[in-house]
Amino acid sequence: MRKLLTTIMCVAVSLYCFAAMAASSPDTKITLNCIEQSAEQVLKEIEKQSGLNIVYKSETARKWPKITLKVSGQAASEAIKQVAAKIGEPYSINNNIVTIGRETPVRLSRTITGNVKDNEGEPLTGAIINVKGSGAATGTGTVTDIDGNFSIKVNSDNPVLTVQYVGMTPFSMELTEANTSRPIDVTLSPNATMMSEVIVTGYQTLSKERASGSFTVVTPEKLQGKLQTGIMARLEGMVAGMKTVNGGTPEIRGVSTISGTKTPLYVVDGIPYEGDLAAINPADIVNVTVLKDATAASIYGARSANGVIVITTRSGEEGRTKVSYNGSMKFTPLPDRDYLNLTTSAELVDLQETLFKYPHSAYNPLTANTPMNEVYEILYDYDAGRITESEYNERMNHYRGLNNYDQFKDRYVRSNQMVQQHNISFSGGSGIYKYALSANYQKNYPYEKAQSDDRIGFNLKNQFDFFKWMRVNLGLIQSNTKADYDNGFTGYSYLYSGASYKMLYNEDGTPAQWYSGKNQREIDRLNSLGLLDETFIPVNEDDKKHYYSQSKYQNINLNVRFNIIQGLNLDLMYQNESTNSYSKNYSKMESREVKSEINNATVISPDGTVTNHIPKGGKLKETWTRKNSYTMRAQLNFNRQFADIHDVQAIAGAERRKVTSDGTVLNKWGYDDTTLAFKYINELNLGQAVNGTESTSGNYYYSGPYDSFSSSENRFVSFYANASYTYNNLITATGSIRVDKSNLFGTDPKWQNKPLWSAGLQYHALKNWNWVNRLSLRATYGINGNVAKNSGPFMIAQTSSRPNSFTNDFYSYITTPPNPALRWEKTKVINLGVDFSVLNSRINGSIEYYSKNTDDLLGNRQTDPTSGWGSLLLNYGSMYNRGVEVTLNSINYTNRDFEWTSSLVFSYNKNKLTNIENSGTSAIDYFYSPQNREGKPMSSLYSIRYAGLDSNGFPTAYKKDGTVVSSYRDLEADDLVWSGTTNPPYSAALTNRLTWRGFNLEFMFVYYGGHKLRDVAASYVWNRMPTLNYTGILDRDRMHFWQNPGDENDPDMAPAFIYGTGNTNSEYLWSAADKHIEKGDYIKLRNLIVGYSFPRQWISKAYLQGLRVDLQIQNLWYWAANKNNLDPEVWTGTSLTPSRGYHVPPTYTIGISANF
Repeated sequence: MRKLLTTIMCVAVSLYCFAAMAASSPDTKITLNCIEQSAEQVLKEIEKQSGLNIVYKSETARKWPKITLKVSGQAASEAIKQVAAKIGEPYSINNNIVTIGRETPVRLSRTITGNVKDNEGEPLTGAIINVKGSGAATGTGTVTDIDGNFSIKVNSDNPVLTVQYVGMTPFSMELTEANTSRPIDVTLSPNATMMSEVIVTGYQTLSKERASGSFTVVTPEKLQGKLQTGIMARLEGMVAGMKTVNGGTPEIRGVSTISGTKTPLYVVDGIPYEGDLAAINPADIVNVTVLKDATAASIYGARSANGVIVITTRSGEEGRTKVSYNGSMKFTPLPDRDYLNLTTSAELVDLQETLFKYPHSAYNPLTANTPMNEVYEILYDYDAGRITESEYNERMNHYRGLNNYDQFKDRYVRSNQMVQQHNISFSGGSGIYKYALSANYQKNYPYEKAQSDDRIGFNLKNQFDFFKWMRVNLGLIQSNTKADYDNGFTGYSYLYSGASYKMLYNEDGTPAQWYSGKNQREIDRLNSLGLLDETFIPVNEDDKKHYYSQSKYQNINLNVRFNIIQGLNLDLMYQNESTNSYSKNYSKMESREVKSEINNATVISPDGTVTNHIPKGGKLKETWTRKNSYTMRAQLNFNRQFADIHDVQAIAGAERRKVTSDGTVLNKWGYDDTTLAFKYINELNLGQAVNGTESTSGNYYYSGPYDSFSSSENRFVSFYANASYTYNNLITATGSIRVDKSNLFGTDPKWQNKPLWSAGLQYHALKNWNWVNRLSLRATYGINGNVAKNSGPFMIAQTSSRPNSFTNDFYSYITTPPNPALRWEKTKVINLGVDFSVLNSRINGSIEYYSKNTDDLLGNRQTDPTSGWGSLLLNYGSMYNRGVEVTLNSINYTNRDFEWTSSLVFSYNKNKLTNIENSGTSAIDYFYSPQNREGKPMSSLYSIRYAGLDSNGFPTAYKKDGTVVSSYRDLEADDLVWSGTTNPPYSAALTNRLTWRGFNLEFMFVYYGGHKLRDVAASYVWNRMPTLNYTGILDRDRMHFWQNPGDENDPDMAPAFIYGTGNTNSEYLWSAADKHIEKGDYIKLRNLIVGYSFPRQWISKAYLQGLRVDLQIQNLWYWAANKNNLDPEVWTGTSLTPSRGYHVPPTYTIGISANF
């Protein structure tokens, strides 16, 4: 920790040396020395140095006198003030637009165009554009499109353009012939008094001020400094109600299904996305909108119950080409061995010596043909009197002193897992054509030295404004991955498992021989028969196997928009996605695995004839997967403002979608990678035992791998509509409806046309009242859907890829019977929300309550066995998720140079199954694994009431009435206790961000809690033959088990050795004991980010507009509520054999971004 803090301080001190404040445009410091120059020339020089847009009449400027102006290091606004005073003209500054001179009132009648951006140059979608003036025509209002562009008709006297955007300072300017002769560029600055962002639903864009649903918007500014290579990792702690536990599937407001799809629906650039999110470059993303309630998500129909994550990538914009680069390098150290609490070699040898006293099999190395662990073989020799006590002690001490960690690490393992990422992007265009092109490259270096993989891709977006009434957007995403390396022997796992005294090299430096499957006596026998030599030397195996894989993803997106009349347009969209993956696993004949398989299947007849049932040569496995989808959509969009107080937005459309998946797996024996030749095997004959082979058992049975083929096709047709009405920016009413048809649904017409719908209301109750800047109320109700893909309306049969063990022939079996009443699972959602901003917007946020009731839940239900099925997957179950979400943002302190802001996100979700059946009703059915039981939340743990160890060291338990039993078979389900759910109902994140001049420091703590897990002590059961199983390093605490009378008085003592005793039914009384239930709560310092943005004046000579460096440290510290300080993110505490998992120390990522 001290070294880490020193590193951070060094970085901070180094960055401090570059500290300076890069001012915004009106405050940009400029230097002028103008003597007797025209005022127009002086203004142009100010414009050049400051980046301001200075507007005036040319004919007026010709009448201005020459002036002298000397300024040094003054703000541009001060220089403009002096110029205006010298020429006797009034002036005004609105953001970066300066207007000089008096304009003669004139009636303006023309169509004006422009673009709205934020102060980072990003286009603002959904900004409200209005023109006000005497005689202004009603309905003179519009909103910017997704690229920030707008077009509006003006026909009034003294017109004034106003631009409003949620979260930004409003903009206004008087319109004249001069300043409307070209497109108007408007730059809006953030305003802390306004707290919302533009919402992109995929079907439309809207301001949060007019959205009644539950949305969370994440912009690039909020992600600044985060360097994770995937967008979902960057979103952690930023969206109330969304959590990703242990790197699994993101959950939005809990899980609403048991058998259906649990992942949220991903939408990229307006269309549902079927590819790998890793193909989307996080640097290209300009908006992520998470749709959480029915009003927000029901427009996606039967795929929306799990929430929707809408991702929008960067588009081109008018102007000269902009170039940006960002890159990063991430270092992940090896997992912490101290955390694993592993035994040393000496402790392992002592443990094996102890375990050998318990029941074990007979073994004589002089007659056996299978190998024995080195230490156990010494014990067998000593026990049989084949070695003396001094020889015994000498050999045992030899193994006590060995440690293979350094040998494995030096040869096979990197000290750090590394990921490097590079992205470069270009954007620009004209009024007719705009483009955005980005290319990205990622290289992964895992812990294994021989392994690496890379990804290269690009994203190209084109926009063609052929006519005022027609726009065409064409996008292409391409992502290719590749891995190509030898994997004959991998060493990473041996750092934390296996016998630590098993060395790679002998003491003299020669490669060590290991034994696997056959001992030296058997190997010598096979060699004498002329069969393949199975001598196994790990370091010689490296190049005996090879792995190759590649994947190609392509996404083509076409959108044509026709502007029909003002406020009404038609979108025609088409998207095609394809993913083609291929992998090849090739093992040479010289590999230990192949040699053993060939020898085991070899038969030598009495006349010496050799029959290789597995032919000589290599082994090949090839896997192809192909996934294709297309989406076609036609959609009408209406957006108009009437009389400055009535805003109407509506969409209506139809969509057709198809997703197909195909897979092929081929396996070949006797394969030659040079000639591509292979030899056939008789899988049917080998499926029955072949006797008289040279295997250690004397027979051979082929159990695969087998070739296989798979194919699936899902089709959807949908019709939908959505509308909202806003009155005077005060109250908004919304509604949506969607009808889905699919080949996944049943054939019964009763269920085919059921619509999914929603309705909502938003009311701005207070605005700028006393200390309350804003108070808005929201209420919505609607129905979402979810599709289960493991059943169907028709009978589904599957053909086995291997022969039947009785008939020795291939066969098919029915997986699901026909279900004409199959339908989607319906989730009814109520959402109540309050949005607020108080104390001059120093504090703002939202509080939401939701209730999700799921009906027609697909679950297995008991049926009449005479029907052919003991249970069927039917729509009958129900569950609910209810919760509260809180989002708070605060500006704790701010001045010209320093700002401190905080953000708190809190979520609570209560899940309960209200109607579900389970086939298993015995006690073991309850405690053996996490359960979905009626009346309890999903993934519940049940435990046994532990009564301690008996006088012989075996576990006992209480029944519900207090009776003590010594076998789990004596327990009923009612005797168990419900311990809780393994899924954390609580989650929270606290982020603090401090900025000082160009520096920023950000740290985020995350919390997950309210769940329960089993302590690792539950796995401390000795229930297997020691000489065949307990041969590798293990948790040191496992050595604390009952060995002598009286040990049972220690409450933490593990049971006695159970294997071979008659008390095997008691082991579950320990492993499922309630004494092992621990709280799963934990807090982690997920992110610590130190960054610096260089002042523009320092970097302009290098043709840079922006330069930033960041250091991100993840998981620097954690606290856990359990007694052993286990890390719940890696601790596998949901089973009866939990383990500590591999705790990875803090990871470090260095990043740089530059704009040219």
